[in-house]
Amino acid sequence: TGLALENSRLARAIAEEATQRERLHREIEIAREVQERLFPKRAPVMAGLELAGRCLPAQTIGGDYFDFLETPSGQVGLAIADVAGKGIPAALLMAGMQASLRSLTLAGVEDLADLMAKLNRLVYDASPANRFITFFYGLYDPASGRLRYASAGHNPALLLRANGIVEWLSAKGVGLGLARKARYEAGETVLAPGDRLVLYT
Repeated sequence: TGLALENSRLARAIAEEATQRERLHREIEIAREVQERLFPKRAPVMAGLELAGRCLPAQTIGGDYFDFLETPSGQVGLAIADVAGKGIPAALLMAGMQASLRSLTLAGVEDLADLMAKLNRLVYDASPANRFITFFYGLYDPASGRLRYASAGHNPALLLRANGIVEWLSAKGVGLGLARKARYEAGETVLAPGDRLVLYT
């Protein structure tokens, strides 16, 4: 009788664990679907410019992010970021950062040092101490070919010139969320026909 009762208890525990595992798996699937919807469905169409982006998370869900944002002045914002850590917490922080960036862009903030400082404060206030985001943001003006950019500790962008010259675009700035008061610098270059700009995590 004792053995039968123990087997019954173990069978019930295994069934409860399987149910919990299935529920967690479903929640992760929902989070993955929500995250995929945050990536741009299509790139803006602009004369003389081709845009493409792709995200392949290391796990089912992660903290990588890229975006194309059209500004009120007719420029296009090029964003790429990487949240420290993996999984659902990183994805949630990424979603919050995306919302903040889009709000600042729609508000017409085009001073990149100012945009980065404001974004940093928002991320700092919304994230735990062990989370931060590396972030690169560029504003491209299709009329002049001018690209202004700023970085929050992110990998430098790779600019492959049509004439074979390779340039690395970097600007000083710490990761978003590391310190509430941080200063950021902006850089500038001009893209010529045939140049390729590569942003990556």
